[in-house]
Amino acid sequence: QPLISLARRDNGDLESQRYAVFCLTNVAAARNNHPQLIDSGVMNLMASLMENPDVEIRNSAAFFIANMSSNSVNHEIIMHEGALGPLIAFAASEDPQAQLRAVSALRGLSTDEGLRKEIVERDGLAPLLKLTRTEDVEVQMEVLSALCNLSLCGCIGDNPLSFLENVDVSNLVSFLCSADTTYRLFGAVTIGNIASNTGLQKPLTKSGALGPLISVANAADLETQRCIAYSLVNLCADEGNRPSIVSEGGLPPIVSLACSEDVNDMRAGLATLRGLSAAPDARRPIIESGAIEPLGMGSRCEEDVVCRRESATALCALSLNEQNKIDMANSSILADIVNLAQSGDVVCSRQAIGAIANLTENEDTHAKLLGEWGAGFLVPLLEMPDVGLAREVTRCLTNLAGNYTTHEMLTDADVCRGLSQACLVQDAIACRFAILGLLNLSTQQKNHVKLMEAGVGPVLVELAGGAHREYITLKADGTRTANDKSDLDYRAYSAIGYDLQC
Repeated sequence: QPLISLARRDNGDLESQRYAVFCLTNVAAARNNHPQLIDSGVMNLMASLMENPDVEIRNSAAFFIANMSSNSVNHEIIMHEGALGPLIAFAASEDPQAQLRAVSALRGLSTDEGLRKEIVERDGLAPLLKLTRTEDVEVQMEVLSALCNLSLCGCIGDNPLSFLENVDVSNLVSFLCSADTTYRLFGAVTIGNIASNTGLQKPLTKSGALGPLISVANAADLETQRCIAYSLVNLCADEGNRPSIVSEGGLPPIVSLACSEDVNDMRAGLATLRGLSAAPDARRPIIESGAIEPLGMGSRCEEDVVCRRESATALCALSLNEQNKIDMANSSILADIVNLAQSGDVVCSRQAIGAIANLTENEDTHAKLLGEWGAGFLVPLLEMPDVGLAREVTRCLTNLAGNYTTHEMLTDADVCRGLSQACLVQDAIACRFAILGLLNLSTQQKNHVKLMEAGVGPVLVELAGGAHREYITLKADGTRTANDKSDLDYRAYSAIGYDLQC
């Protein structure tokens, strides 16, 4: 109590008041003293002293608030005592010490999700943005930390572009490239948060942030790598950024993120790889960057069906590349693809069988596939009521049947009956693939008995007589929709002469 009395200047002596305030500020540096300071009412006193005419007392009071704001337990009382307004004013002042103490306090308060919006609404962003250009390294560090916190949850004001313009990406990049791990981490986190706003992505890349992000990612600590990977994941949301990210070496951190034991991190990484694999030029680099490992992990992620679906979809796209086909067929990922095909989840099955169908376009993959698993697992999938899946299974079997050396294994696996049943599907595409498969098998006389035993004769006669089949349009997720003549696939089949009927 004597210190508090002196800090209130009860004895009328200014010098004693200064030393008392300094002393209380030092005491507040230790967290274990905070409860006693709060109980004694010092917070109210210090909040009022930030308006004191003496500059040393003002700055020390702000320093006290900064010390107390390092503890989230104190945030409510700091706000209750009305300290936020003076802190923002201090940050906007020309006094370097006042700036440092105020920004330190704002950095502490901005760790509270509930206070971030209030700081922005009280115009706390403007002085922080202005201070990003200060030459005081200590102030820069505190400012960056505060902005990093405020950039979370989109709390960057009504005009995000002005936020980016004022922050000056070159400053963030300099932090990102710093030898200090803390500086690098704050730079990575802030750029990542900015990149999560799609409206800021193009200005961010134009400011030259992409190159440093990628180069630092390959040499930084794990947490910084993770933050940079999320920055790249966010930037990949814009298709225009994807070629640069791939060509400049941005795949390794994304692959690393997809290998994470954290399901959310894995899901984000796999979704990004899936998006990137849509571009033909990216498919080979993705495999070369080691993506088979995380895609295998994702396909085996029993706790999250989204990870399995993302992996299956990416694998289907990646298998379109001719060089990838051999690598995938000769790696452990083929077992994962086969397991996905039999998972019981229609989306996983459709994409996994699509991948196998793509692989079987290269005859060099046939021996590996049939030698390990045979074709027996494919036939039961034709019984599932999914048009997209039926198309992929019949395409796969037709590709395999195009290779004479596979015929014995196919007929022994009851493929003749499966293709015969597939001819009854109302979808013209699946039906055509099934007919082609039967045609391939019929090129060898030794198969004729098994074909007839499978009942293909009446089915083929019916189709030859003009039985109706139609092209069924599907949504992006593979589910059936009403036939749409504006559908791109529908128009493509029409353009090459198909009547869209069998």
